[in-house]
Amino acid sequence: MLPSESDLCRQYSVSRTVLRQALGELEDDRLIHKVKGKGTFVTGRPLTPVSSSTRWAR
Repeated sequence: MLPSESDLCRQYSVSRTVLRQALGELEDDRLIHKVKGKGTFVTGRPLTPVSSSTRWAR
């Protein structure tokens, strides 16, 4: 499970908007998934191309 959004914002000195954009991209790439009221969880790396900016994920 990832730390809370507020903890991540403090740790990386970024705004909540920037953090949510980054988390959204990770979710689009299926590397994390969010469960309302539970948290954000790492899913692992898919074995297929994840985006146009990435050739292949391991």
